[in-house]
Amino acid sequence: MVFITNTLGFNVTTKSWNGKAKLPFYLSDAYAVQKVTLDSVKCLFIKPKDKLHTLPAIKKHIVKIREIEPLPTVLELDTISSKQRKALIRAQIPFVVNGSQIYLPFMGIYLQEKYAQQKRPNQTLMPSAQM
Repeated sequence: MVFITNTLGFNVTTKSWNGKAKLPFYLSDAYAVQKVTLDSVKCLFIKPKDKLHTLPAIKKHIVKIREIEPLPTVLELDTISSKQRKALIRAQIPFVVNGSQIYLPFMGIYLQEKYAQQKRPNQTLMPSAQM
């Protein structure tokens, strides 16, 4: 959450979610759920406890969670591959990768850490220039 505050300047508050008792066991066992407020926007952050499920399973899990609590649901991850990132974006599943990426389509935000390397001028002359 510090990453979101530092990157976007949002006031982020987190608290435990009291709807956890309403979740089916397979969801409460698979995810840690927190209620998060990003400035004035309320949402749920779900963090996989073990491994990341397949994309169709994640979609079904989010639909089930949203039936219980109709708030935007954001997948919180520690790492992500480029293939997984593209699949989540294509499916429009909001996610935050701590320290590197933020994709929150319900707020119109997509950021990733990429820096272009500075080009250094050539210090040597090409053979054609030497002639």
